[in-house]
Amino acid sequence: TTASEISRDVSTTAALLAELSRLVKTGAGGTRMFADESANERADVLVLRIKSNIEGLHSRLEEASVVLERSKRRLGKNSQAGMEASNLVGQLKEDFVRTTSGFKAVLEERSDGMKDANQRKRRVFGGDGGGLDGQNVGGGEELVSLMNKPAVYGGDQRASSFGGMGGGSMSGGLGGGRVGGMNN
Repeated sequence: TTASEISRDVSTTAALLAELSRLVKTGAGGTRMFADESANERADVLVLRIKSNIEGLHSRLEEASVVLERSKRRLGKNSQAGMEASNLVGQLKEDFVRTTSGFKAVLEERSDGMKDANQRKRRVFGGDGGGLDGQNVGGGEELVSLMNKPAVYGGDQRASSFGGMGGGSMSGGLGGGRVGGMNN
């Protein structure tokens, strides 16, 4: 592993990070309420690739440090070649740390944006998305969702309201049951 290869890979990872950052800042990386699915997939791919690159770079920088220490012992602490190599590895480590810090910040921003988007979805659609029929699967209360019949209708609130599949007597329509004591 040469310093130029490590430098190139740090640069490539920084470019991937810039793309991920752009996706997150525009809200396309899963942080918008109705985000583009292809942008979410691209953001996921970028996260995995950057993480993999960072792990590889970390081990390669550690290896370079070990080689540098061996070279310093052979060349002497104050040799010009040893100092230059030490400066180069130090600069690569700084670039690496800057990239990993940027990655962490973008991941935190994406996570916060995804939490905000999920909270907005819950406010708009109701429920936590945990149950198909609008039940709040972890809590004691039932949340209203689009699949539940409004409380004014009779019948089981948890039954489906499509096509008479909820105990209602109206065939082929939405609803079923009774309103104000009168049959539909």
